[in-house]
Amino acid sequence: MNEYSPFNCTNKCTNFFLFSTLFIPLTSDIPFFFVRLQTFSLLSCKHVGSGYWLTADLEEPCYEGRHLIYFFLLVLPQMICYIFGLPALSLFFLWRNRTKIKQSHPVVMFRYGLLFAGYRNERYYWETVMAARKVLIVAIGKCFDRRSIYF
Repeated sequence: MNEYSPFNCTNKCTNFFLFSTLFIPLTSDIPFFFVRLQTFSLLSCKHVGSGYWLTADLEEPCYEGRHLIYFFLLVLPQMICYIFGLPALSLFFLWRNRTKIKQSHPVVMFRYGLLFAGYRNERYYWETVMAARKVLIVAIGKCFDRRSIYF
């Protein structure tokens, strides 16, 4: 094996890191859709009578009591860490290795190749654009739902 082989590792920790960088992007797209949908569903409120009520449970008032706790403990961390953080983190790693991507460095291609394999090497960031587009589509779909109102 040559010195740039992704399998040229000296310890098990390095092997685990290399395979986890391959496995995480491969398995994160499907749960990413459901987390976006769930997060925006927790923001969906409906005007009934004199107040706003959670669309998923019309006995739960919006942004009061338990819903406010869920908002701060579930919705905000999901939005910060998973919906915006994961694409931003992948963009950071791709940007940091952009010169090696353009040179088709074998280790970088092995680690991050799933994030830009369908695009030209000059457009390494395009998967982040696609993730932002997916978030926007789910947000628009939930926001313009006739049954709900967002704050």
